[in-house]
Amino acid sequence: MSSPAPAPTAGPRPVDPRLAPLLVRSVLEREPSPESLAVLLAIDPASLDGESRVELIEAIERIKAMVDGLQQRALSAVVDATEDAGVEGDLARHEVGAALRLAPVTAAHRTRVAHDMVHLRPATQRALETGRISYQQAAHLTDSVRDLEPQVSEAVEARVLAKAPEQTLAEMKRATARAIVSVDPPAALRRHRQAAACAHDRPEPASGRDGGLVGNPARRRGRPRLDGAEPAGVRRPGCAQVCRGRGPGNGRAARRQPRRRDRVGPAPIQRGCCSG
Repeated sequence: MSSPAPAPTAGPRPVDPRLAPLLVRSVLEREPSPESLAVLLAIDPASLDGESRVELIEAIERIKAMVDGLQQRALSAVVDATEDAGVEGDLARHEVGAALRLAPVTAAHRTRVAHDMVHLRPATQRALETGRISYQQAAHLTDSVRDLEPQVSEAVEARVLAKAPEQTLAEMKRATARAIVSVDPPAALRRHRQAAACAHDRPEPASGRDGGLVGNPARRRGRPRLDGAEPAGVRRPGCAQVCRGRGPGNGRAARRQPRRRDRVGPAPIQRGCCSG
């Protein structure tokens, strides 16, 4: 005898439309929690007025940040378990990428950010779990201070998180760059000089078929060369280009000729020197 199918669980009971705006506002006034999510699931957005709908969107965004913070802990736990098994923690990206259907580079970045945020940036992790900042903000801050000294990274983190909840992602990126420079100016100047030296010592790529257009970006924009020669970025059309109508004075408009009434078919195309 087959066992009876389990009865479907009832969803959250609908909320009185008159109380829905007050419930949304109460969710915004406290930290996000599973109970807050249950309250929002019972609210019909169509029953709210214009201002309450916007507040509902803001409350959902905070709940989303809380879930993102929970996912960071789960991703970090996968990395920790991989390291406990005697395997390099970065290899956890394969398991995460297969589960979330992510590209290897994206999976590696997600796992690295999660591991660093949980173990090295607890203040950022806390701000994400409480809905004060978004995942994009938390990930950018974690990436930006990864190569800094511990004391410098903590100072930058505290300075950025103080204003991050009121900033957009672009504003927070600029604030993070300013904080890195202001917290430790000598180190910032040293990193800048090292980056400039690496860029100066980088060998110029070999010239392509276009006479160096693929090479130095400065030459690509037509800047004068030091040897006085014509910049490679200023391209002179060759014979084949002129014959294909790409040279000056031989474009599509120049090839148009008035048609004679007694002529059948299209007007002849002007031939170049290489067509015979």
